[in-house]
Amino acid sequence: MPAQIFKSFLITLSLCLCSVLQAAAPELSADEPLVYDAQTQSLVARGNAVFSHEDFNVEADEIRYDQAGKVAYAMGNVRVTRPGFRLVADSLSYNVAGKSFSCGAFRAGYPPVFLEGKSASGSMERVELVDVVAYMGEPGAATPSVSAERMILSPGKRVLAIGAQPGVGGFKVFRVPEL
Repeated sequence: MPAQIFKSFLITLSLCLCSVLQAAAPELSADEPLVYDAQTQSLVARGNAVFSHEDFNVEADEIRYDQAGKVAYAMGNVRVTRPGFRLVADSLSYNVAGKSFSCGAFRAGYPPVFLEGKSASGSMERVELVDVVAYMGEPGAATPSVSAERMILSPGKRVLAIGAQPGVGGFKVFRVPEL
C-alpha cells in the first residue's frame, strides 16, 4: 500500500512539474469572434484584439496569429505592455519562439525614460532603436534629451548610442564624437 501511494505521489509530482516547465501558450482574444484565415493559416482577432504571451501583452485594432510560424502581427493603434514598460506603434510583429519583436515608428516609456523613434526591434535582453530621441522625463521643451542614429539597449546592463547628440527638448546641443 505505501508503495502505491508513493507511486501516485511521484506521478502527480511529475505532471505538476511538466506543466510548470512548459512554456506558456499564447492567448488571443477580441470583441468580435476569432476567425480562421485558411489562406494564411492564421487566427484573426478584430475589435480590441489582445495577444498575451507570458508577460508580453499586445492590444490592437487587429491581430493575426500565424500558428505555424508562431508570429503575431498587430495592426492599428498597437499598444504593448510589460511590467514597467509601454510601447505605442501603428504595427508590430512578435515572434513567440524567439520572444522578439519589430515595429516601425514608435513611442515608448520606461520611466523615467521616454523614447520615440523610426523603428525598434529585438528582444527584452537587447533592443535596437533607429533614429531615436530619448528623454529623461516626460517629453517637453525643457526636458534633457539624447538623439541618436542608433541606440542599442541592454536593460540593466548598458546603452550604446551611435551618432549621439545631447539636447534639451527637441533642440540638439552638439554631436558626441565616436571613439
